[in-house]
Amino acid sequence: MTKLDVFEFKLENPGRPILTGGVVRGELLLRLKKDVDIARIMVHLFGGGQVEFQDGQGATGSRSTTVCEDNETYIRLAQIVYAKSNPSAKKISRNELYKCPFEFHLPTDLPSSFMTVVYYKLTAFLDCGGKSHEVTLPLVVINDLDLNKYSGRLHLAEPIDAWSPSRSKLDTGLVTARLVATKRGYGFGETIVLQIEIYNNSKAKLENLNACLVQKGILKAYSNSGAQFRRVQRLLVKHVSLGKLRQGERLTPEDIRIQVPWVVTSDMDKFTKLIEIEYYVQITSSTQMLSAVTGQPLSQVVCIGPDYRKSELVSVLLEEQIAIGVRALREPNGVGAVGLQTQQSQQTSSSLYPSLSTTPSAPPPDSSDLAMFTMVPTAPPSYDEALTHQKAPIEEAAGASSNGNGGDAAED
Repeated sequence: MTKLDVFEFKLENPGRPILTGGVVRGELLLRLKKDVDIARIMVHLFGGGQVEFQDGQGATGSRSTTVCEDNETYIRLAQIVYAKSNPSAKKISRNELYKCPFEFHLPTDLPSSFMTVVYYKLTAFLDCGGKSHEVTLPLVVINDLDLNKYSGRLHLAEPIDAWSPSRSKLDTGLVTARLVATKRGYGFGETIVLQIEIYNNSKAKLENLNACLVQKGILKAYSNSGAQFRRVQRLLVKHVSLGKLRQGERLTPEDIRIQVPWVVTSDMDKFTKLIEIEYYVQITSSTQMLSAVTGQPLSQVVCIGPDYRKSELVSVLLEEQIAIGVRALREPNGVGAVGLQTQQSQQTSSSLYPSLSTTPSAPPPDSSDLAMFTMVPTAPPSYDEALTHQKAPIEEAAGASSNGNGGDAAED
């Protein structure tokens, strides 16, 4: 690079994510220190996915070896922005700043950027004197999911009115949590309004109660033999502290409000076989002496912090799945904001169910919003829930080819 004084990308909207179906537009800036004979300059746009599973992860003193690796290519485009052979090309001289414009149109069926699993990048190649120079710029691409076209299993306009009992391991008393929300589908910039009730009829003291928005990512890879490998990771997107609750107390806070930031959109499994993304609103506590009435454990490891490199173990008193997209739900003509209501929810105050049409536009993302797309979390060994599903080869191959999920990929 000693012959190049400037060789870098300048995007039209630097620092902003790019929606699928949109345009990647910008300029390649070039200034030479010395006169060189440039044959051509090319700009590549590449998008791909990669999931790798290793044994020995987290083991002290052991060497990790890759047991399964799976990858995909989503987009590969190229554009020549300068060619010496072009008669109209102006000779590039030293000490002058040249701007080479480029433009790529993105298809609509791309998965969102997700850490190192799904990634997009621009790369420029400069050929001169038998040598090649290159510069790379990572991109954040977000699938432009319209919740009105959501194809998942959730009924997005249906309200949430759920309750769940938990049992303290110290006694037979119950911890009961209830969660009420307007709907199950939210766009960027919308506010999730939650009504919460928690009853502590156990002898346990519930510490650090929180209302949370949590992202669950299910990473998957398929080996040549048809075996499926899975790893589940959870990231704490946002939370609101609810305090603590002693024995015999009841907590009924005012409406809890969580604004939806720029995140990886739902419906990822439509565009990639490597990852599924789910979102949950949860009521959690740091008290560990809890279990579900059915006897199943309630504990989850969640990555926290601005770069998700810390983790904590929490007890989940109650969780309900939601979907997040770029474009919010519209209110159907002649139909109320909430489509499927129980008799009990119909008697709830109308203020709990505002119109779906009163949706603010998504605020521009900042650096903290975009951290989820680029950061790679780390956590203790128990965090990596890598499961190998060994089925009959023909059955496994058929399942993988038919639905891309290999059976029970959504469960952990």
